[in-house]
Amino acid sequence: MGYIEDLKAAQDRLAAANKEHAAAVKSAEQAEKKARREHDSLVAKNEKALKTLDAKWGKPIETFGSLKLFADKVASPTTTLDITEGVGANVDTSGLLKKHVFLTITSKSGQIVEECDSDKEKEAREFGAKVVNQGSEASSAKANYESERTRLTEEIQRAKDDTAAIDAAVAAAQAARDDTAAIDEATRQLEEVKASATEEDLAAAKEHEDKARKKKMAIGGAAAAVILIIMLFATHTICFHRWQEATCTEPETCSVCGRTRGEALGHSWIDATCTKPQTCERCGETTGEALGHQVDEWKTTKKATCTSEGKREGACVRCGETQTESIKKKDHEFGDWVTTKEASCSEKGERTRTCKNCDKKETEEIAKLDHTPGDWEIQTAPKVSSDGSVSAGTKVRKCKVCGEVLDTESYTLDLTMGQRNALAKAADYLSFTAFSFSGLVEQLEFEGFSHDDAEFAVENCGADWNEQAAKKAQSYLDFMSFSRSGLIEQLEFEGFTREQAEYGASAVGY
Repeated sequence: MGYIEDLKAAQDRLAAANKEHAAAVKSAEQAEKKARREHDSLVAKNEKALKTLDAKWGKPIETFGSLKLFADKVASPTTTLDITEGVGANVDTSGLLKKHVFLTITSKSGQIVEECDSDKEKEAREFGAKVVNQGSEASSAKANYESERTRLTEEIQRAKDDTAAIDAAVAAAQAARDDTAAIDEATRQLEEVKASATEEDLAAAKEHEDKARKKKMAIGGAAAAVILIIMLFATHTICFHRWQEATCTEPETCSVCGRTRGEALGHSWIDATCTKPQTCERCGETTGEALGHQVDEWKTTKKATCTSEGKREGACVRCGETQTESIKKKDHEFGDWVTTKEASCSEKGERTRTCKNCDKKETEEIAKLDHTPGDWEIQTAPKVSSDGSVSAGTKVRKCKVCGEVLDTESYTLDLTMGQRNALAKAADYLSFTAFSFSGLVEQLEFEGFSHDDAEFAVENCGADWNEQAAKKAQSYLDFMSFSRSGLIEQLEFEGFTREQAEYGASAVGY
């Protein structure tokens, strides 16, 4: 093989190496773009799912008439349903007033009434039941919604953070760009061929190159002539015109060279109508706006009531077309309030008023009445100990009507000097001998205490009178014998009651 063939083969190898390198780089860059698209697509998919979930959550899950029930609206525990039948304002084919059903939903936030034909009573009840029972369902639906929303949000964040595939593709693309080993080898081989050339090889290569150049020049001259002719036509130095008709906005125009002649025709406007703006009859272009219908005289074809809209008709003064409009509902004309349940200080009352035209009822609460305070009453009396100390008692003030306790206060007693000393003296006596209630009162009076102080001291000395009877019975038996009846009589003589005396006798063995 000669020098020229070796040189061409080396040049072809270098060109092939460059082409393969470029193809490898392009493939790696396409893989990188694909990884980015798949990553972005996964993020977008989850974001779209989240947006769809939020949009669905805000839509009503059930409707009835003008009422809407949403998944996230939880009914209150006091929500109630009431279905009543009455007479509506609509008239049937026989001329009689049609029976209507009134769906009333009452909750802590107020009262809603929806009117419908009586044949829709079943639908009204089903819708009302769903409202009343919506609490647990709404709570469950809300929990599911929040759980799914949390899951999608986490999926979106995970997808955004997961860039492993992109990172690998980027690394592969960079490796492809850096891999020039084949190009370097082909370049080295080309340089070796060039370095091995002799003077005869170089002369032969130059002669070969000159012949190729002359051949290209000959071909180029013929091409130049063709290009010149084309340019003459392209610059319309030579043009066989093809004229297109003038329009409203353009004169006659050559479709080949774009040259024009004459003038544009201009628009031919048709007057605006009620429904269309000014319009060109040639090209259809419009300007301004439609005039709109104008009705000077209206005729009411259906009167508005408080339950339904009315209608009116009139002819347009320009085009004669009949126009129809709705007349908004009238306000209800309610009568006087009627009390259906009197309010008290323990319960709210209720009153109702009715529309004079459609029998629609409106109900509202009557506030509770104020309580009527009574006098202070002792609930727990103060407790006086035998040592003279006093534990506070309690007194209350109740409502005279319902008996509810309105106020509570604690109170105590201030002992007089006589009461304190009588208590001390009673304790002294009881410490060494037994007494009956009346016997101890008499003993204290003998000591000079007033009857009231003596009785106060005995009532609050803390003595158990049954036990005192038992001690007195034992003291008698310690120095004298008694029959059971005799012992009981002796104890009654000492001031003990019959029951206390019998207890004392039994306590000592009788």
